[in-house]
Order: sequence, then C-alpha cells, then structure tokens
Amino acid sequence: MRTFSLMAVLAALFLHPCSASAQSSGQDPVHVAIDLTPELLERGVHGTVLLQADVNPEDRVAQLIVVESSGSGELDDFAISKLDNAPVSPNLLDEENRSLTLEVDLYAFDIGMDFARSYSCLQAVRDHDWYLAGNPDETIERGKYYHMFGGLAIVTEREEMAFAMRPDTREQAWLAALERCRTDGEFSFFAALIVAGNGGENP
Repeated sequence: MRTFSLMAVLAALFLHPCSASAQSSGQDPVHVAIDLTPELLERGVHGTVLLQADVNPEDRVAQLIVVESSGSGELDDFAISKLDNAPVSPNLLDEENRSLTLEVDLYAFDIGMDFARSYSCLQAVRDHDWYLAGNPDETIERGKYYHMFGGLAIVTEREEMAFAMRPDTREQAWLAALERCRTDGEFSFFAALIVAGNGGENP
C-alpha cells in the first residue's frame, strides 16, 4: 500500500476549483471557516456562502455582498455579521484592487485535518434532516463531508474505506450510518460510515 503524509492528503482534498462567479471575476476566493452557534448546530443549519468584500483604507471589511447564497438567508446573514469590519491581511490586497472574494464555510465539522473526528452521529442526523427538509427530492446531501470522505478513500487506499471509492456503495453506507446514528448519537459519524461500509462489522 502506498503511504502519504497527512498534509499531502489534505491538499488533494481541499484544493478544488473555485466557483464560476469567482472565476469570472478573475480572482481566486479566500477560504474562511466560521464556527456555528449552538442554536444553528442544534437545528442542523449549514452550508457555504460566497461573498464579495470591499476593504477600506484601514484594511477592514467595509461592505459585503452575497455572490452565491448558501441556500439559507439566515446563514448568509450570520456569515456577514461575523465578517463585517473584520481585519484583512495587507498581503491579500494590492493598490489597484481593494476587494476580495470570500468562500465562507459554515459546518459542524472541521474543514481541515480533524474532519474525521470532529463530527458526531447526532450532528450528522441533524444536518441530514435539515438538508432534506429543504431538498425533498434528494436522498442524501452530497456536500463537503461526502466528497472529503470519498477523496480520503481514494488518496489513502485504505482497505476498510474501499466502499467509498464507488458512489453507489458510498451512498448505501451513508444511509446505513445515519440509521445507526439515530440510535447512537455520540458515535463518530466517520466510524459509523466505516462500520456500515463493511457490512456492519468493525474492520
């Protein structure tokens, strides 16, 4: 089996093309992660919002405009409230361009090295139910965690994650893990996925 450093794995997972709106502006987005409030976590509200930020001469955010909504106006407003008047590193600016495109992640799990351990079964169920309430024609949310999990399986080639390399078996395991999570909310969702993807047995 090939071996990879964790940082190499994460680079492969998180370096993804920016949105069409950001590309059309000729500017790569700056990635920002914001912690959700306990109330938002309890309701399962989550998503990614793309914002255009104007920066004042004091190197602070002066105005924010939603370029691509998260799908929740409440979440968009929350992101704006957290970033309004935030300091901006001068390294991100130049004299001719005092604006930035911000891709803001608002999730219950870490968008980073600890994503596998930072997400509980209870929160996965909350997030799933909230998403399906707004998307009744879907069966699961094929969002960031879904793609990070599949990407990790491909890059690391771990035998116990082989099921995640195929979208059909990954989706089956996802649904089975959520059912388990409804009876064991403190279980790690990552661990629940591994168990579900291996026929209900610990690998």
